[in-house]
Amino acid sequence: MLKLTSASVARSAMELLAVPVCQDADLHKDDALQSLSAKAKAYPEFSGEKDQQILLYDLPDTKIRRAVFFGLGKLENLDRESLRALGGKAVKAAQAAKCASVAIAVPGMANKHLELPEMAKAIGEGAFLANRSFEKYKSESKYTALAKISLMVPPREAKTLRDLVAEVEIVCGGTLLAREWVNTPSNDKPPLVFAKEVAAQAKKVGLKVQIHDEARLKRDKFGALLAVAAGSSNPPCLVELVHAPRGPGGFCVRDLSR
Repeated sequence: MLKLTSASVARSAMELLAVPVCQDADLHKDDALQSLSAKAKAYPEFSGEKDQQILLYDLPDTKIRRAVFFGLGKLENLDRESLRALGGKAVKAAQAAKCASVAIAVPGMANKHLELPEMAKAIGEGAFLANRSFEKYKSESKYTALAKISLMVPPREAKTLRDLVAEVEIVCGGTLLAREWVNTPSNDKPPLVFAKEVAAQAKKVGLKVQIHDEARLKRDKFGALLAVAAGSSNPPCLVELVHAPRGPGGFCVRDLSR
């Protein structure tokens, strides 16, 4: 779903291109992106100020069906959170336009706080997380996830960023799983059911897992946990996750979590 590309903006066909714009600096090294940003700024209602947005159609001399420009304010104030928000807004704009994909132009210019890899990662995180909605309890969903989100980076930077997509997918995949668990009502995740779900996910990444039932908790004198659990009709349990890598520098982490 998330991919990195260094395709030419001037020659590539796109359903929707999302372009970040600063009001006091040109964020992009690519001539085509600089030209597109200038076209957007030529409209009086758009100067690149924070939270401004403008959508243009069928830009001349390109194969771009739509281009949406997002104002980010001044370059010195650009940070990871504003770029995460940009990624999320780009996905929502594509969904509102009923597009199946979006390409997001990653800034080629850095400021004193951020380098290009950090910018690309932040945008990717915001886009990845925005492309998922918790629909488990809806009888009819109107939400449609995008099939593809492309992060467009300068060709010279593509090789140094080749591991970025995998990293974003791992981190955001964990975040989405945590959100799903939090949003699931307690009556649908009693301790034993939830413990088995945690155990199944932990085994996928090679952790050793033990589930301690109520009898073992009593035997091991987990008095505080048992006292809290006494207020529930469901018996308590505890999941023990063990990470014990082998080889030089290996270490063991024991996480005793309810």
